[in-house]
Amino acid sequence: MTYQVIWTNKARETYNQNLDYLLQNWEDKVYNDFVNRVEVVVDHLRQNPKMFIAIDVNRNIYRCVVTKHISLFYQLTGNSVLLLLFWNNFQEPEKLPL
Repeated sequence: MTYQVIWTNKARETYNQNLDYLLQNWEDKVYNDFVNRVEVVVDHLRQNPKMFIAIDVNRNIYRCVVTKHISLFYQLTGNSVLLLLFWNNFQEPEKLPL
């Protein structure tokens, strides 16, 4: 079964914020590596979204570490994967808006 991946507004916003940060503060290789990793993760989510860590079983929310600095949080709903947001792993976990 293939799952449909849906980007929420918050996921798109936080993804773009990370891209902007990488463009301003890192070299192109780091930027491109991040983009490629996200593409690979999204492909994995289409095939097997339960391969990553469930952080809230009741709400079907999962976490995927994209890089050591950034995680992707997503939610399973039927045969769809809702990308919720990209999160800097160095932020305080209590501020995670899930």
